[in-house]
Amino acid sequence: MTARQHTASAPACDFILKHWNAEVTRALDERSRITLEIIRNTAQRVMDRFSPVDQIRAMVLIARAEAGLRWLGDRRHA
Repeated sequence: MTARQHTASAPACDFILKHWNAEVTRALDERSRITLEIIRNTAQRVMDRFSPVDQIRAMVLIARAEAGLRWLGDRRHA
């Protein structure tokens, strides 16, 4: 991530951390888990239709989603 990207995302991060509470955590955890499960299941079903490049792109998108969820989880426990 470049310094500019980090700076651009800081207001969103600040907003998330400012408004974080137990209710938000439960809602995000459940919704995020379901969303990630849908993404993974869909990717598995259609992966054989993708070109090798598109397979890599799909895996990168899944990895980004997982990383974002880990970031949220880490912030919640901080």
